[in-house]
Amino acid sequence: MKHALFLLFTGFLLIFLQALPWNFLFPQMVTLNLSFVIVVMAGFHGNSLSSWLLAFVLGYVLESLSGSPRGLISLTNLLALIIIRVLGGFILLERLLSQVLVLFFLCSAADLTLLAAAGVTAHHPASELLADAMLRSGIITMLSVPLLLFYNKTVRATER
Repeated sequence: MKHALFLLFTGFLLIFLQALPWNFLFPQMVTLNLSFVIVVMAGFHGNSLSSWLLAFVLGYVLESLSGSPRGLISLTNLLALIIIRVLGGFILLERLLSQVLVLFFLCSAADLTLLAAAGVTAHHPASELLADAMLRSGIITMLSVPLLLFYNKTVRATER
């Protein structure tokens, strides 16, 4: 329960930072879905009910603040949890390298899914969209490594 509250608070903080009008300060800055990292971390370590609820709540709050179609971000968050649960049966997801790789690929897939659902893919070349998605996923992954290290350490400390 303590870990779920930590993830919820951290997710709300990241959504708040994401919702600030950064484009006025940095016009060429890309938008990053920072709360997606919290959803993936909940999938790695959280129990089923708290991680599903966390994914839905963070997606719904982000949808409300960003004006995206209702249910789209929540659906991608829940699909990410399903993929993590399935991968957990085949891959050991307790190591940092495997977590970083899964996070990168899930961020890329979620970004491309959101772009396709928003109809952006019809107006831009696929190579440009793929390069932008990989860049955003790489930035999110690099920014999330310290958070993953800290959270993995606290989870292992409480398991002892």
